[in-house]
Amino acid sequence: MHLGKITVRLLSKLNLITADHCILPKSFYENGWAEFLPLANISTLPQISYCVSKEFTREDTVQYLSSHNSDHLFCNFENVDILFSREYQINEYTLIYSRELLIKENLEKNGLFYPNTMEEVIDLFLQLGFLIQQNDKSGNIILDLVIRPFPKVTDKLK
Repeated sequence: MHLGKITVRLLSKLNLITADHCILPKSFYENGWAEFLPLANISTLPQISYCVSKEFTREDTVQYLSSHNSDHLFCNFENVDILFSREYQINEYTLIYSRELLIKENLEKNGLFYPNTMEEVIDLFLQLGFLIQQNDKSGNIILDLVIRPFPKVTDKLK
């Protein structure tokens, strides 16, 4: 355990998480993180919380995320010549692409990277301090999601 931190793993061990539920840090929303993170990170955070509460290893978590999410969660900045049959599809794609491009640029400006795989989604969460990584008693790499104190955007990004 990590002294002074409330985490999903701790709450799970204390049986404070209802079966098949996930816990998300309230400060994730209060601190405005959704404005600064790729859609892949926002979409997978509840799933990561679930995996932590079920005591999945990092490898099992990556497999779970990969099997429960589409590759379309990641923005392809190199192949923008996509054909759409409807105007609303073009507009929707343009909005998402523009948002993700701004986030990518901001992450890179802060020495971070835009994730292209589920492994990289986890790595970004680790770099931002959302997740803690350690080895369990068997030597497996496990993850834990910090609930409190949760990182502030101003402490991690310029």
